[in-house]
Amino acid sequence: DANGPDVVLQTSSGAIRAERITGSLHATSSYGSVSCKGFSKGDLALKSSSGRVELSDATFGACEAQSAYGSVSAERSKGNSLRLHSSSGAITARESKADQLSLTTSYGSVTASDVTMSNLTAESGSGSVNVALSPDCPPSLTANVSSSYGAVSLSVPPAFAGQVDLSTDFGSIHADR
Repeated sequence: DANGPDVVLQTSSGAIRAERITGSLHATSSYGSVSCKGFSKGDLALKSSSGRVELSDATFGACEAQSAYGSVSAERSKGNSLRLHSSSGAITARESKADQLSLTTSYGSVTASDVTMSNLTAESGSGSVNVALSPDCPPSLTANVSSSYGAVSLSVPPAFAGQVDLSTDFGSIHADR
């Protein structure tokens, strides 16, 4: 439990668990998982070189969560921008809202459900990409959803009137309203 303008947590080998942090948070583990729950009022930077990164029940300005070798997830999170990235691992976003939402992985799947944003990028170099937008999305949102080697699926709300770019080099494409 911490309050303040800036909290920095760092370990070379071990897990980091941050709960009920108010203010900016920078959490980095070289070899271990990083989890953050109940965050508010600041920017977030969560990073693991080798381990999963998990974010839940958070309100932030900007959030960047990344792992070189591990999954990255956000659940019930809200902010101006949310960027989840893994070089080798799955990306998952559930019940999350951000003006700018970026979900990218080089090797792994991307799954997003009940997400709200104005601008979406969801990409996998090798893995499926499945996105289900919330009915609360603005009708004019922009969505770029792609995979080089995997299926691509996008479900949009009935009022959707925005711009969509769905692509895959090797895999199927499914769009649903």
